[in-house]
Amino acid sequence: MKLTGVKLLLALPLLIHPLHGRTWTSADGSKTFEAELDSYDASTQVVSVSKDGVQVTFTADKLSSGDQQWLIAQAEEGATKQGEAGTIIEKLKQVRRLTNGKMQKTAIGADVEFFILYYSASW
Repeated sequence: MKLTGVKLLLALPLLIHPLHGRTWTSADGSKTFEAELDSYDASTQVVSVSKDGVQVTFTADKLSSGDQQWLIAQAEEGATKQGEAGTIIEKLKQVRRLTNGKMQKTAIGADVEFFILYYSASW
C-alpha cells in the first residue's frame, strides 16, 4: 500500500506538468520562441500559435525553412491542434449517462469548457 502511494507521488508531476509547445525559429534564425500550434492554413500560409492563453497569428514566411517544412508535414497529416481537438471534443461530447439504471447515450449540445475524466482501476 505504501509503495502505491510513492508511485502516485512520483507520477503526480507528470500529470500536472503543463504541455510545452514547439520551439519556433524566425526566418533569419536570430529569434526563437515556444508556443503550441493552433492552426495552419496551407492555402493562405497563415499560422496561429498560442502560449499561456495568448494567441498570435502571422504568415509562415516569418518562420525558418525547417519550421515551414514541419508545418507542411503537419498540414499533410491533418494533425493541427484545431483539427485533432475538434475530433476529440466531438468524441467526448458523446457521453453515456446512467438513467433509471440503464446507460444511455447523451449528446452534449453546448461547447464545454472542461471535462472531468474519471478513471477507476481495480488491482
